[in-house]
Amino acid sequence: MIFPLIILGLGSIVYGYLSRDLVIGLGSMFFNNVYVSYYNFNLIDSEFLPTLIKNIPLIFTIVGSFCSLLLINCLYTDKNTIFNFKMQIVPRLFYIFLNKK
Repeated sequence: MIFPLIILGLGSIVYGYLSRDLVIGLGSMFFNNVYVSYYNFNLIDSEFLPTLIKNIPLIFTIVGSFCSLLLINCLYTDKNTIFNFKMQIVPRLFYIFLNKK
């Protein structure tokens, strides 16, 4: 589990660095100075984004929940199909890598 967590951690650090201006405001002196002047407040802030963009995590949560309910309740696969899928070369290597991690 260490390698996926390292990959996710590095990705979140890079994304946080690239999107810091959305959170603290474009052109603010947050990283260089404690005082933020009045003129930096009228630039792009996350509170002025459209509502659709703010609700993207909620939309993905609802869509993901709906897809998981569909996969669990509406699709039927027997044990032989799953076993045959896992015994193919690429899924087998992936399954062996992630097994008991």
